Amino acid sequence: MSAPGLQGLIGRARAALDLGRLDEAERAARGALAVDPAAEEGHALLARVQLQRGAHDEALRTAEAGIGATPDSEWLHRLRALALSAMGRGDEARAAADEAVRLAPDLAPAHYVRSVVLEAMKALPEARESAERAVELDPEDASYHAQLGDLCLARDPARAERHYRESLALDPERAATLNNLGVALNAQKRTRDAALAFRSAVILDPTLTVAKQNTHASVRKLAGGGTLFAVAIGVTQGARLLERIGRGGSESLRWVALAVVLAGAVATWGIWFWRRTAGIRRLAETDPQLHAIYVRLEADRKAGRLRS
Repeated sequence: MSAPGLQGLIGRARAALDLGRLDEAERAARGALAVDPAAEEGHALLARVQLQRGAHDEALRTAEAGIGATPDSEWLHRLRALALSAMGRGDEARAAADEAVRLAPDLAPAHYVRSVVLEAMKALPEARESAERAVELDPEDASYHAQLGDLCLARDPARAERHYRESLALDPERAATLNNLGVALNAQKRTRDAALAFRSAVILDPTLTVAKQNTHASVRKLAGGGTLFAVAIGVTQGARLLERIGRGGSESLRWVALAVVLAGAVATWGIWFWRRTAGIRRLAETDPQLHAIYVRLEADRKAGRLRS
């Protein structure tokens, strides 16, 4: 069997990169460059592999080598901008992103990367403008909506929510976006909806620490509310009083104290369970999109189809 040609190697690198097989993608990209050292796609795909590995200096060298051969490549200038930004070289990253936009003003990825670079530089108004342009040019990309949502979150959580929902409608398996949707809902005092968004993020990615922390805080806020807290405190204090009486009293009083403690535990759990299940049922009517995501993810978790 003959060795694959340039386009075959490029196709292999793309497919492997999409599947997260970085070693395989690197071999194919380097193979493409061996066939044609000036290949734009070979340099770009190799730089993408290196960026995903966190090898930003290598990605920068690869992108610059590609630009040397193909100076008008918007893609390579965009990758150079990402590498420079990750290395903390903000001004250079901005210049590279501006060059990518100059070369391809009607391509959404150039504006998206410019937004990412500007966000890292804390130039938020300009970052929002670039993110808005990316969404305008390609409204079917989940990443662009998520980026715009992130940039709106602090000042306009309702608008951020809309963009997070657009992102999730396009790609429901974005754990970070689900978590950020929960933050936007929390900012609008929609604690129950936020708790479900956080929980969905944890189900999807159990390693997402911020989602775990947000889930814990929101559940405590819900389950530790007025009724539940009052029952727990009241029963605990009553149990202590009866226990003190029981020490010097009859066996029957001690049994009463034990029964009160058990009743308190049952009542506390019962109220928590009622609040949780009632909230999820209510969400099916008030927020069917989030409810559907949660139900599907919970089913996948129970069936072992999600990573642990």
